[in-house]
Amino acid sequence: VIIQLKALGIQNLVRFDFPSPPPSKNLLQSIECLYALKAIDHNSYLTPDIGTKMAELPLHPTHSRALLISSKYECTQEILRIVASLQVKNVFISPPGDQRAKAQKQHAKFACKEGDLITQLNVIKAYEEQPLSNQYKFCEKYFLNIKSLKRILEIKHSLEKYLQRLLDNERKSTIQSSCDGEVSSVLKCLTDCFFMNAAKLEMDGYTYKTLKGSQQLLYIHPSSILSQTLSYDNMNQLPRMILFNELIQSSKLFMTDITVIETNWLYEIAGHYYEQLTSRQWCLREDKDLF
Repeated sequence: VIIQLKALGIQNLVRFDFPSPPPSKNLLQSIECLYALKAIDHNSYLTPDIGTKMAELPLHPTHSRALLISSKYECTQEILRIVASLQVKNVFISPPGDQRAKAQKQHAKFACKEGDLITQLNVIKAYEEQPLSNQYKFCEKYFLNIKSLKRILEIKHSLEKYLQRLLDNERKSTIQSSCDGEVSSVLKCLTDCFFMNAAKLEMDGYTYKTLKGSQQLLYIHPSSILSQTLSYDNMNQLPRMILFNELIQSSKLFMTDITVIETNWLYEIAGHYYEQLTSRQWCLREDKDLF
């Protein structure tokens, strides 16, 4: 919502007459988020290269940025699939009873140490390789949600059209760029977008905390491919640094859609985030009379 208002030319959001005003803290956190994603500049105006284009994509700003910068890492096709998958429910089916163990065994064939998003990428690519006549049998065999996979490919196609319209002629050719299995390129691109959702493993070996902001204990969601590590009681193997897509509050605060990264990538790619303006400074930039 914030980036859409900025696109409409409404700059002073602190004084904007919202029909249902959000808490000031949430508003300022959203502004900080957009600045960290380089969607707005120091004067709180949309940046021409990223911000104005992000405002036109029907996605969360983090997902929009991933698409727009993916050409830098030469992995636009992979990021299109990943971002599309984040818009739908899980592609894996978890049947009840005796079938559950069989399903988990089949799902494990797509699993990788890099986490959930790369695992889902593996599933999507494997599905795409199937001839149309075999897609249903393929999903049945591996306990995959065929409706979700079809929807992912529809969204991917739609997002490609958005990029064709948003990018200049020189960059349109990059839409077909692919890392051809060089997963580190995809991981670095995700780091360049989800850096605000970075979490570091605690000394206990199974809980995490974000590097900035709330110091609440975070847990890997049971649906994550990494939760298998916990189930085998082999906690020393949990990755030291991860990214997550969102948090879910239930009995604990769980992280979903996890990606494993190298710690040095976080500081090399997103070191600016830890030096950005505080909430109070953003308030002063938005409205000098607020305090």
